Amino acid sequence: MRGWWTQGRAQLIPDGVIYVDNKHNVDYLCKVYNYGEKLIINLSTEQGCSMNCSFCECWRNGAKGNVPLIGFRSNLNSLCRFVSDDIGITKVDRVKVYFARCGEPTLNNDIFPFVEEYMESIIRYHISTREIFPLISTIFPVTESEQSEKFLIRWAYYKKYKMNGRAGLQFSINSSDDYQRNKMFGGKVQCLKSLSSFAYKNLPYTASKG
Repeated sequence: MRGWWTQGRAQLIPDGVIYVDNKHNVDYLCKVYNYGEKLIINLSTEQGCSMNCSFCECWRNGAKGNVPLIGFRSNLNSLCRFVSDDIGITKVDRVKVYFARCGEPTLNNDIFPFVEEYMESIIRYHISTREIFPLISTIFPVTESEQSEKFLIRWAYYKKYKMNGRAGLQFSINSSDDYQRNKMFGGKVQCLKSLSSFAYKNLPYTASKG
């Protein structure tokens, strides 16, 4: 099984994680958690990472660019095929597609055409499921903040009006202390006051349904 830029392979390891690695480096592309009636698919949005989070290894191999649309399609198709054909999981109640791990999702606009045009059909081709739930996880970066904020406003619109709440947005807070938080995220994160102000002014409220 091959992802977009790697010569990696999928593996099933004891804790239930299936992942694509890059010759055993830490910047693996994606992984799947099997919780019986629910699959959680993690899709990286960047090769390596342009953030510098102290608790993460992804950035240590450098930032090599965003995953393009064809990369998302290839990685998801490879993972789903592995899950259905090799592992034998062909039906679950729910699939959560979690944009996290390598890269800051809000800096990659190719996520939108992927979730709107390809994600559901790729998953349903391999796996029968009642619901597919995409979720964005962001640190709310201070670097390229204008791009990140535009992405979040667009995602909130997609979540509320196109998905009727059946999509998620998660802010990685990690600490209520700005000094600690800034240290954790390598000085590349906006303060909590800025996050709160932005969310209050720009993100329409709609509870996630799932």
